Amino acid sequence: MELAVPSRNVRHIEAIEQTFAQIHGLRRQATWWEIWWKGQYVLKVTLEIVSFEGRIKFYITSTFKHKHLIEHALYAQYPDLEIKYLRPEEDFIHIFPDKMPHPEFDMLGTEYVASRPPYFPLKTYREYIDKKTGEYLDPLRHLWELFNNLREGEYMWYQLVLVPEFERWSLEQRKHVDILTGKKKGAHHHGKSILGIFGDQLSSIFWYILLLPWNILKEVFRQLTGGTVKIASDQVTKNTLGEVGRQFKGTARETGRQIYCLHEAFLSQFRKRKPKSPASNAVAPPSWGPINIENKISFDPAINVNAPGVSFPSDYLFMTERQKQVIDAVERKLSQPAFKVCMRVLYFAKKPVFSKFRFWSESHGAFKHFNDLEMNYLNRGFWSRTTADYFFAKKRKIFRQNAIIANTKSRDWYAGDDWNYFSVEEVASLWHFPHQHDLLANIQTAQTPVAPPPNSRGVRAGFRRERLLEVEVGSVPSNLPVEEYEYYNYK
Repeated sequence: MELAVPSRNVRHIEAIEQTFAQIHGLRRQATWWEIWWKGQYVLKVTLEIVSFEGRIKFYITSTFKHKHLIEHALYAQYPDLEIKYLRPEEDFIHIFPDKMPHPEFDMLGTEYVASRPPYFPLKTYREYIDKKTGEYLDPLRHLWELFNNLREGEYMWYQLVLVPEFERWSLEQRKHVDILTGKKKGAHHHGKSILGIFGDQLSSIFWYILLLPWNILKEVFRQLTGGTVKIASDQVTKNTLGEVGRQFKGTARETGRQIYCLHEAFLSQFRKRKPKSPASNAVAPPSWGPINIENKISFDPAINVNAPGVSFPSDYLFMTERQKQVIDAVERKLSQPAFKVCMRVLYFAKKPVFSKFRFWSESHGAFKHFNDLEMNYLNRGFWSRTTADYFFAKKRKIFRQNAIIANTKSRDWYAGDDWNYFSVEEVASLWHFPHQHDLLANIQTAQTPVAPPPNSRGVRAGFRRERLLEVEVGSVPSNLPVEEYEYYNYK
């Protein structure tokens, strides 16, 4: 679906949040027989924003049997939205190359993953609403501004792949709220038995011994690639062989000096020390008197701590306001429907105008507005970044480029890095339509309000109205059954 944003969009961002809550209805409870024998699974929905040389368009992709749910959810909140259905051959993915290297294009891309545990939320749109004036500063406007200013030959593709998650995931994460508030002890030594503490220590020692050879190999590799060997290899490649001898000569001299210093330090432990003479300018210790510290605890007599059914965790009494805000944000996230989300950004450009800093600086900076170091923040995925260092860097970079291109074009949520768990509020913050005050010149908008389709069984069942109007009243179409007929009811 290609979406044209209403030119007079005055709907609040909560409207798209309710739309995603409706889309979450695609998740249903399946039996063991349906999952493991019939192979049923929840199908994905893809949200995309693409800039074609500065022209910004919005897309939603789903399976055909889910299009009516998404269409009704959008029209319920945005009656003036214009939806255009694209055939597979009209999909914009065919504009971009399938593989790298390409004679005309170059690309960079990455997936974004949450760095902290999934129950910690991102910074959402609610943090950008002024509590006094009610003014809303859209954090996604920086991304639209970047997309709006792309030059000729530059393309940028922002993609979110959503898969609804069961409600039991949120219920399972509730235990972390109890740990944060102090109602339940977490992975700490207090509250554990002696056997539990001994087991933790034994496990850590076992993993340390198991990983010790690997850590030694990593250190040797780091020394070989970044130490004297690398300096010598650089000198050889630059045809300055005389510099190699000077480097090794300096290394030998420095080694001898270090050995001499260690020898002197060792012998100094056995030499007799001369008594120190009292210094004339020694500063006498200050003659301070005793310090009295008063510790006062204030309380509100209106609070009845001994009331039945009311308990105050010990940790809660000593929390700061910021810690309480984090706990409130976690509870708000776990109280909403959640999605598994794969988040990608790809930058394509023709080689004469390709700018890696456009992606590294501007694109990454556009998502910094959703980061909160005390809650959660986005980082580039380790396995999906299109850069490589050290050995076979060029070949590995091409391999990673082709992998992320294939995953993005297929709109795959399972491949690549680990997916994120985002609530409908977080998804709405990361993907929504611009308000009329934030509309840029190059955002595709609906020219005229589009009325919803009439309540006609023929139109709702998949017939195209323009084909039906070609037939005179009282006659029968000669090309029955119509090829474009699509069933509306499904098993």
